[in-house]
Amino acid sequence: MRKFFSIFISLCVIYTIDVHSQSLPVFNRVDSLMLAGSFFQASIECDRVMFNSDSMELNRIALLKKAYAQKSMGNYEKAIELLTQFRPANNHQDSLWVVKFSELALCHFLDKNFESSLAALAGIRNESIKSEQFYDIRLLKIVNLNSLYRFEEAKELMESAFVDCHLDCSQVDMIYRKRYLPKRRNPETAKNLSMIIPGSGHVYSGRFGEGGINFLLNAGALSFGVYHIYYGYFFSGYVIGFTLLHKFHSGGMHRAEILAEAKNLRDMTRFNESVINCFNRNRKIVLMD
Repeated sequence: MRKFFSIFISLCVIYTIDVHSQSLPVFNRVDSLMLAGSFFQASIECDRVMFNSDSMELNRIALLKKAYAQKSMGNYEKAIELLTQFRPANNHQDSLWVVKFSELALCHFLDKNFESSLAALAGIRNESIKSEQFYDIRLLKIVNLNSLYRFEEAKELMESAFVDCHLDCSQVDMIYRKRYLPKRRNPETAKNLSMIIPGSGHVYSGRFGEGGINFLLNAGALSFGVYHIYYGYFFSGYVIGFTLLHKFHSGGMHRAEILAEAKNLRDMTRFNESVINCFNRNRKIVLMD
């Protein structure tokens, strides 16, 4: 999960800077704690500012900074709750509306609520976006579409971004070649496979060694039970053999489900990394021009 978070840190920077530019001396301690990585203490300091202040403007910024701190601690649900409460000036051209919806989208993405992330991005009006923010907002939308396995839409959006910047779209075609696209493993399928043949769900999820071990454990427990029952040791055969078989079998099914989800996350993270790296390489070219 740490890697999943770290590859999207670059998406946060532009919005954080935008709000820090509005900082007042009252937020100096909050900002220094954030820069030092003391996010919990920064969150508490934001509460102190809101408690002692009667200024609506100060409270708005403190609430937003607290949301940043919660996001940085990985408390995405709490960050989403705070951002939902955040109310910029009653003007959709206020840059803080862009900050709000962009941060909401990022937190939903990190919490793996990809549809909610896209919905938050849809709340951003184009006329409110600074030119340098278009790039990050498009990128966040693309990785959301990828995560929903909507590769055609993601590819079209990425090609559109490259065309707007007069860049070579062949790079996009290369990334979105069919053989490079992540294949989704269905966790329910992995579970059902392991129910029929122990270990097969693990193999389906890419864990061949673990699948083999699970099969042997199930076979060993079954053999133990049958052997003891055959020779008249019904109690030990049933209690030990078949109890172990039940544990290994049901545990293997659940494990296969988890492995399929982990495989999907790992493959999608790797794919999104390649998309982000391509974007960032070409961003440098555009900036140099």
